[in-house]
Amino acid sequence: MRRLTSEKVGPRPAVIRRAIAFLHAKGVQLPKRDEAPLFHRVAWRFGMAIAPPAYAGWFANFVILGVAFALGWGVIVCAVTLVLDGALPPRLYLAVALMAVCMGIIRAFQFQRLQRRVGLPGWRAFLRQHAGDAREDDRVNSAS
Repeated sequence: MRRLTSEKVGPRPAVIRRAIAFLHAKGVQLPKRDEAPLFHRVAWRFGMAIAPPAYAGWFANFVILGVAFALGWGVIVCAVTLVLDGALPPRLYLAVALMAVCMGIIRAFQFQRLQRRVGLPGWRAFLRQHAGDAREDDRVNSAS
């Protein structure tokens, strides 16, 4: 897998494209929000080959998807509360944190169930099996 520098912004790294193609070959058709959530798409755009949620471990999905949910939902709830009440009560921060934990747990278990049902390898195992294919894709794409 080619490591991209922070100055080079581009499409998904080849190993990510290969991972998503592998999901499709296994017959897994996920909605775009599950196949490539916003945080993942942004990271991939900057060349960071973080695991798609279907390949990531339980804790990684819990943290990434929980924090992403907290940021999105928290901003909306805080904005609405500010408009309606003019202030942010301290319990609101607790509610956002609890909701993030709940959503992180739910989403992590969903992806863990998918991994077991379909028999997906973990991210490191996938990289060991398919990293050579991705390097070849990078060479072909950089030559054209």
